[in-house]
Amino acid sequence: VGSEFSFSMPLQQLSEQLITPTQNNATSDFHVLIVDDNASAREILHEMCITLGWTADCAPSAAQALPMLNMAQRENSPYTLLLVDYKMPTMDGVSFAELVRNNPELPFAPIIVMVTAHGRELLTKHQSFSSDLLDGFLIKPVTPDVMLKTVQTIAHGTPEKTDIENPQLIQQPLHGLQILLVEDNLTNQLVAIELLQAEGATITPAESGERALEILANPDANFDVILMDIQMPQIDGYETTRRIRKNPALKQVPIIAMTANALPSDKASCLAAGMNDHIAKPFSLQEVIDKVCHYCQHQPQTVQHSNAGKPLIDAPLLAYCNKNNIGINSALLRLGGNLALYFKLARQLQQDIEAAVNSLTAAEPGLNLQLLCHSLKSAAATVGFSDLANTAARFEQHSATAESAANLPPQLLVDACQLSLELLVALLQFEVVNEPSAVGPAIINSEELLEKMQTLQRHLSNANMSATLLSEDIQNELIQLDAELAKSLAEAISILAFQDAAAILQQLLNKKSE
Repeated sequence: VGSEFSFSMPLQQLSEQLITPTQNNATSDFHVLIVDDNASAREILHEMCITLGWTADCAPSAAQALPMLNMAQRENSPYTLLLVDYKMPTMDGVSFAELVRNNPELPFAPIIVMVTAHGRELLTKHQSFSSDLLDGFLIKPVTPDVMLKTVQTIAHGTPEKTDIENPQLIQQPLHGLQILLVEDNLTNQLVAIELLQAEGATITPAESGERALEILANPDANFDVILMDIQMPQIDGYETTRRIRKNPALKQVPIIAMTANALPSDKASCLAAGMNDHIAKPFSLQEVIDKVCHYCQHQPQTVQHSNAGKPLIDAPLLAYCNKNNIGINSALLRLGGNLALYFKLARQLQQDIEAAVNSLTAAEPGLNLQLLCHSLKSAAATVGFSDLANTAARFEQHSATAESAANLPPQLLVDACQLSLELLVALLQFEVVNEPSAVGPAIINSEELLEKMQTLQRHLSNANMSATLLSEDIQNELIQLDAELAKSLAEAISILAFQDAAAILQQLLNKKSE
């Protein structure tokens, strides 16, 4: 139930005026139903909603909330947002959400946000849980700012701009941290790199366990934490961790597993191999931040940040995704509302599916079907393609035994892939591609351009993430050399295909020397 206590402590007066969360009219008309058996929690959430300009009602149980939903619908004042506690007597939050989703009297389903102190990982183990059941999560204790940003991200694809015109001082929780990311799946690499860099971390990617060991063998390598995938070819995450721990200098470096396998036995295996903790994919950014800061004993730092804003989900895109069971809202919630990153991942998923189809139809000898399906499952789930993710998960599970595999012909997986490819082609038509202009004089001289191209080549050879920024700096000059090669180079770097990018850049260097 909790405890009540009081205390006193001396505090200095705040030198700056407090800034409370603000919003524009796009989210001011929310009609909220709060479902929580704890009276104090209901009161707190209700007060937050009123502060944000929303209208709100409360229900102490799921049983009392259901008729309120139907009544509001009949009175043409439907609830647009449900804040639902997970742990309630008689009927928990997940079961309640399932009833709401299946209610024929609610033609326009409300946004459902689960409020819980238990974290997303526990909820996913619920027997009724599915990725499309909930739109988002709020981890207790909830603050008005976090609630507003979460709801705005679900409704519009990104938190909307506040009324503050000046650049903001924001917290970058991972600012200054050096992270080694060991991940063989390009989609998962892209997600982790983009999100964690945005939080201030410096990321060094390793596409395999072997590459991670090579990087760590460098005496100058100095990482605060290692994020470790488990299922990788040749050396998996368990063996990579065991070899890392044999080095006395690396015994204390935190290693956190990041894997789609989320059973208690999987977590136990991670700990037994020498890892510190375990995070389930597709991961929650906040969970990664919390665990990294915990094991690194790192305090968030405040940095200057300009609120540039991100594109919103337009109505046609949202309608297309809803019609075709593409969970773009939940995907964007995990991606921090970054729509550009979402489309980048969708393009990468398209390539992953095409490669998988080629391998399956060619019946390649020695094909590791279990590993192929594992990677495909993770990539599809990240982009919100739950149908393909579920099919790949079935094949991953059944491919472990010959008897089970015989009951699932590969053509079923091929068909699911082909359908997803068709959906992706149409989905990518919604992306607004801003091609860089090739018009205009070069802003740097020839010698400086050559020097930057050579530096970029070294970055690509060393898989240095600085290549992404440097390539953007000289993009216009490269276009003037050869527009097609420059475009191919940008695409290769955008999906971290650094070896391919190095080969393309060499062609540009050859043209430069002609």
